[in-house]
Amino acid sequence: MKESQAACRQPIKDLLNCLLESECYKVENKTPRECLQRGDQMPEECKQLNLNVYQCKRSQLDTRTRFRGKRDEAPIS
Repeated sequence: MKESQAACRQPIKDLLNCLLESECYKVENKTPRECLQRGDQMPEECKQLNLNVYQCKRSQLDTRTRFRGKRDEAPIS
């Protein structure tokens, strides 16, 4: 398995579980991929998990992150 896939495995699993519990999947019988593409109708929790997956994958490509570590989004005052 690639390093980036292994590093983001848990956020991806969390997102998949959220999509599998969503109304889109259970009631409308859509696939998780189709539910993900309907972003405006996704539950807020799934939207946040989707953002976490995006940030995880992005951090794998960002060389600054690899050398300096993750940066704080909001500095503590």
